[in-house]
Amino acid sequence: MKRSLCSVVALVWLAGCGGGGGDGGADSGLPQAEAEWATIPTSAYPNMGNVYINTRDMPMPADYSCLGMPDTSAGSTLTMLTVNGTLFDFQNSTEPRVSATIDVWTDISKLSMASDATATTDAQGKFTVMIPNVSGKKRLHWRSRKQGEAFDTYELADPFDFSATATATQTINRNSVSTFTGGALPALAGITRMPNTGVIAGSLRDCNRKEVGNAIATVLGGDGKPIPGIKVVYMSDQDLPRRRDPSILHSLATNAKNGVFIVIDVPPSTGTVTMAVEGNIGGMRKRLAEFAAPVFADSVVVVDADPKR
Repeated sequence: MKRSLCSVVALVWLAGCGGGGGDGGADSGLPQAEAEWATIPTSAYPNMGNVYINTRDMPMPADYSCLGMPDTSAGSTLTMLTVNGTLFDFQNSTEPRVSATIDVWTDISKLSMASDATATTDAQGKFTVMIPNVSGKKRLHWRSRKQGEAFDTYELADPFDFSATATATQTINRNSVSTFTGGALPALAGITRMPNTGVIAGSLRDCNRKEVGNAIATVLGGDGKPIPGIKVVYMSDQDLPRRRDPSILHSLATNAKNGVFIVIDVPPSTGTVTMAVEGNIGGMRKRLAEFAAPVFADSVVVVDADPKR
């Protein structure tokens, strides 16, 4: 699913949702981002506006039985993890990214510091990186970069095998968004991204890691409100950006086929911002996922929107 998610990120890389989409907040008196965040799916949506899985043809209740429950699973018992992989272009899984840099951290709070491990891809885009101090860890934080050829692409909170039977050498491929891909794609439905801003994207999952529909996403600032000027793009069944039109159901909520949301025009931050996703469960609005992430200018941050524990 991460490849699918990152492919649609590339599609809207040049994007802020301008022209042809409706402003989502023209009649509310609130800034656009706040107005959309205040508007939860209604009973006119599938599953009476509650979050759901599967397609719109067969909506099924999403499983959020683990929501708010502490994750008591044990972390890795390994001390050192060796990862072999290939760095691919998001839009072309047969095109490796050669002579690129792969950085890995075990602690997301240290992304502004030197990475815990670094590797360079070879002529086939392959890399081997040895990551120390993974004991007790469940997820890793990755960055791929190649100046002049690819945007810095962060894949955060990415799980690895930390089970009791996990091996000390694992295969994990990585992906990056090329500057060519971003520049060559036409503006879709009047979508243009503000330069020097960041993108945060995710795919909403329930407790069974099924993609979830009927949810809304945003990025919150330190005041707990949506950051002014940001815009959120949701995906169609064909994994294409939807036109932002409040009069069209589903255009301003996640799709159960992919659960994807992309928040664009996020200003860079010296600290972290909060990605948040909410939806109705049994007719009551709930915070389904929450993740604190840094934002870097002209970069993509991809996160897993798993249930808030």
